[in-house]
Amino acid sequence: MAPIKEQSATPEGAPDVRPIGISECFLRAIHSSIVTQYKNTFAEHFWPQQVAVGIPGGLSLHIQGIQLTLELHPDWVVAKLDLRNAYNEVKRRTVIDRLHDAEALRDLVPLAWATSRVAPEVYFAQNGAQPAGYRSEEGVS
Repeated sequence: MAPIKEQSATPEGAPDVRPIGISECFLRAIHSSIVTQYKNTFAEHFWPQQVAVGIPGGLSLHIQGIQLTLELHPDWVVAKLDLRNAYNEVKRRTVIDRLHDAEALRDLVPLAWATSRVAPEVYFAQNGAQPAGYRSEEGVS
């Protein structure tokens, strides 16, 4: 996708654009629809470990919850364990296995398998998108 920042000075010229990498839009629309349908199920299943999915004001709850906990327990320490982006590094098989293990989420297994079974080629954005020589076999879309 390349939104136009500034139109070309001439009709024959190319506009100035800002290229943005957007992954499979149709797949994103499907996932968005599923998340909407499962909002309450996700909220019930993941609460209180996950406050970003299906919880109104989840980020605020998370921040205020940590602040309140530290006020109530000033001798406690907060440690961030997600040192890297787990969303990009999670093993796809693990996601499918955990969905299968959760009865309320089991219907999502076919979709998760269908959208994560392919290991796409990885490209470096230098010198005309050179292949990296390996495939993406971890992370979810």
